[in-house]
Amino acid sequence: MRASLACIIALVAAAPTLAAEKINQPEWASRKKIMRLDNRQILAVVEYGNPRGKPVILLHGLTDTSRSWTQLLPALSEFRVVIPDQRGHGAAAKPECCYSLDDYAYDLKLLMDAMKIERAAIAGHSLGSLVAMEFAATHPDRVERLVLAGSTGKAPATADDWMAQGALAMREPIDQTGEFINAWFSVDGAVKTPVDPAFLDHVFREGRQVP
Repeated sequence: MRASLACIIALVAAAPTLAAEKINQPEWASRKKIMRLDNRQILAVVEYGNPRGKPVILLHGLTDTSRSWTQLLPALSEFRVVIPDQRGHGAAAKPECCYSLDDYAYDLKLLMDAMKIERAAIAGHSLGSLVAMEFAATHPDRVERLVLAGSTGKAPATADDWMAQGALAMREPIDQTGEFINAWFSVDGAVKTPVDPAFLDHVFREGRQVP
């Protein structure tokens, strides 16, 4: 099972009260608001919860979008929740350059500036957790709390790593029948999960559109 989905499944299982309040998955894309940042980057953002609540920013993982957090949102309704599609993902712009952690963290800083958020609790999953750590290191005064899911303190993957080899071998248009992409977007059929099938369907289709 892909790491991002495993993380979400575990969190959903730990919060059974969410089962009665599902986000409408087909309508999720229509909730996104386009944000043009001062560095000319374009992000797509969903706001959820109490506009006057404490700010919480959720950062998705590699090949995910803001949708990956929808299973948890009902538990966060008291907060002002901000969930961007980060550059290269979802409805955000997909520039040829650049995709370093510093670029992602700077996008976050400009997004907070544009939305007049001085400080926020920031939660990141996988790639989002690395962005959150980079942001906390460079802008510690803007971080109220830091939550890291599926994160790592290890050195970056080497060229002979399974993920690096599979990702670097792909070319656009991506072969949707390829072994690597289908391993990346898969759920073990033997594992029973409480996750909405509509959610999984949207996640897999959107993830396959990442360049």
